[in-house]
Amino acid sequence: MSVNNQNVGTIQANTIALGNTAGAVTQGDYSVAIGTNAGETNQGDNAIAIGTAAGISNQHDNSIVINASGASLNSASTNSLTVAPIRDDASNTANALFYNTTTKEVTYATAYTDTMIYTNANVPANTVIPIYSFSAAQGNYDSCQLYLDVWQSANSNIANTAITYAALTTSTGKILMGSDGGLILTPATNTYLNIVQDTGSQTWRQLKQFGSEIWIVGGGGIPYVSTDDGVSFSAITTGTTAITWYGIEKTNTGVYVLAGGNANVYTSPTGASGSWTNVATGGSGIWFGLIKTVGNKLLVPAASGRIYSSDDNGATWVAQTYGSADFRSIAQNANSSIIVAAGFSGTLYTSVDGGVSFTTGTSGITQIIATMYFSTLDNTFYGFGSTGTIIKSTDGFAWTSITPFGTYAGNGVTRTNTGEWFIGSSSGRVITSNADFSLYNNFGPAGTYHSSYDINTVLASDLASVPVPSTAWVIKNRITGATIIASNTCTANATTLTMNITTTATPLVGLNVRVRKIPIVTAPSH
Repeated sequence: MSVNNQNVGTIQANTIALGNTAGAVTQGDYSVAIGTNAGETNQGDNAIAIGTAAGISNQHDNSIVINASGASLNSASTNSLTVAPIRDDASNTANALFYNTTTKEVTYATAYTDTMIYTNANVPANTVIPIYSFSAAQGNYDSCQLYLDVWQSANSNIANTAITYAALTTSTGKILMGSDGGLILTPATNTYLNIVQDTGSQTWRQLKQFGSEIWIVGGGGIPYVSTDDGVSFSAITTGTTAITWYGIEKTNTGVYVLAGGNANVYTSPTGASGSWTNVATGGSGIWFGLIKTVGNKLLVPAASGRIYSSDDNGATWVAQTYGSADFRSIAQNANSSIIVAAGFSGTLYTSVDGGVSFTTGTSGITQIIATMYFSTLDNTFYGFGSTGTIIKSTDGFAWTSITPFGTYAGNGVTRTNTGEWFIGSSSGRVITSNADFSLYNNFGPAGTYHSSYDINTVLASDLASVPVPSTAWVIKNRITGATIIASNTCTANATTLTMNITTTATPLVGLNVRVRKIPIVTAPSH
């Protein structure tokens, strides 16, 4: 059966095609194509395509594609169900259906059981942890597929109402972060943060290094400086305690410049050891951050679409207006004259002439871009949104979205010399992530840290099993999906089977190990 110019190629047995060019070229046996361009080219046997451009090209055999997205949608594989759109309902945890947001395929998983082997435990070095044990006396194995989830409980040491705005990787590779409540912190390992210094009630806003000096600025009008790589910090007297400083810079001629609330600017010829002068800027609103360009121009992103600049070491300032949205952050390519300013409602403006002029850009998002960061490791700009979204660009104009690691704001951001990210957020949280944000840690304010790093960052060895089972046994990392061991035979009524994992040579604090068992539906034969 065919209607409206479909099946212009080969008509196979018992097919149905309804819609313009539906099933037009080589429609498979017993297939159904309903809708404009549905199953248009090389639709597989026993395939069903419903909706405009559903299964438009090379739809797999025995697959179903339902499309109401307004764009082309193809099948993911044979024996698959692919649907778009589908509603995201994070509150529904009772049903074992899963949706792949990239391929649009709907899949299911057999019911499972989770068993906690360790919960927030202090585990000695080289500890053997049994994750599965079964004996012949118990009858059939109850599972042929295991998933492992390993994480560590830790505390960010930041109050659960605090926000971490300041972050820096020093010239020696040390990570420093500054949060509300005057805390300056550094990670002792990748699992928790240690307090370097508690300076009182300041809300720290920026960390920056000039040679051997590391400065941290924020609320209370009192900057702090370290000359020992962040081991200790000393207060600097500026003559005011009423200004929240959002940025600090040191010009090519050695002048220190502070920028802050109500368009306040203070300058000093010697910084920590000298006096400070209040500069009349003629500006208004909060001045968020401060950078010095390659050409020694000072730039400040500010409220109401303004970007202020100075070419004389902060003595005088000129405002340029770009739209009306508040700017929140600014970053420059360390190797060129490209600069990106970002702010509310996904606002982006890019300069290719060192900040002389800016051109509007398209970020693709509508939330606040809280932090713009340039990484010298891959010469890429990264924008961090207020609800977890991340965008990136190599030229400041073409932006790509990155799958977020949650709904956490990216306020204070820095990157290690090996590519790991440290991201200050709200509610006492600090996020660490690998280079492409596919794996992350969440440092919580009350030990609610979760690690989705591969288990071998915690474990010294892969699984050991006695006796070694074969291809029917599969053990995977639950988060990454990577196969840890593919074994020999999952045999019912076999001899005793024990599977172990071994921890590293370093004692582990707050270790959690969870095993997810996928039960046997039909016991395999001998």
